Amino acid sequence: MRLIAVVLMAIASGGAAAASFKGYQCSSDCSEHQAGYNWAYNKGLRKSAECPVVVWRQSFYEGCLAAVKEKASRSRRPKGP
Repeated sequence: MRLIAVVLMAIASGGAAAASFKGYQCSSDCSEHQAGYNWAYNKGLRKSAECPVVVWRQSFYEGCLAAVKEKASRSRRPKGP
């Protein structure tokens, strides 16, 4: 019975799983996350404290954090031969 309820809920929601952007849940199409990511990447930010905390743009902030974390993980990788 529970499986039927889950299937019906998936059909009612269009069958689409909730979108995410680099580990952060998106409320719609992830465009705010992408904008924050692009902004941080283009600015060359290296610290999460440099990401602007704006209450009504949480998704932008999370995108910024994703870019900073990604940049940090790249810099920790050993260089190739």
